Amino acid sequence: MQAQLPRLGRASHAGRGKSGEASSSYVSQSNGYKVVGRPPLYYARVVPAILAQSTTGGQVATVRHSDSIFIQRAVADVFAYMDDVRLEHEWQPNLRDAEQEPPGAAAVGTRRHYVTDFMGRPMKNSYEVKTYERNQRVVLESMPDSTVTATNEVLWASEGTGTRVTMSVEGKPKGVSRFVPGAVLEAAFRDQMKKSLSLLKQRLESEA
Repeated sequence: MQAQLPRLGRASHAGRGKSGEASSSYVSQSNGYKVVGRPPLYYARVVPAILAQSTTGGQVATVRHSDSIFIQRAVADVFAYMDDVRLEHEWQPNLRDAEQEPPGAAAVGTRRHYVTDFMGRPMKNSYEVKTYERNQRVVLESMPDSTVTATNEVLWASEGTGTRVTMSVEGKPKGVSRFVPGAVLEAAFRDQMKKSLSLLKQRLESEA
């Protein structure tokens, strides 16, 4: 149960002259990004304008998203499955590794460490459980060494013959990810959450 951030995708930009051919042979390769055709001064002018899209009033954009899904299983079953860090990879497709400290039953103060693959790059995030109400509500907050400052909340509620699971995340990116426009981050959170919830429903209902 965690928030993840995207990476900036690979970019290749080539300047074009009147004939349509590249107007410069300038090539730069750094940190996995290759830029062809534009000299450094061009990017000195353009990049700050692009990065400015990710801020509001000089502050890094805060991303908020919430989604829910109905699962045809009892609340206790759904909670127990989602609360087991050893099983999280079954319904979070981008999860590479997850561990809990200390192992065993979770409680307020429990810490969870994750390595996720997001847009091709591994990202490490650690969370501490701040609220733990069995079969009802869990709140996790990111720790200082994470790539995102985030609060994740998961709610479980009985609905008819099944369970309504609601996941919410509010966070701010750190490091290079803070330059990703807020709309891009929100779309990434939304896509990831929807995929995870759909897979969660599929896993649990197939075992019913």
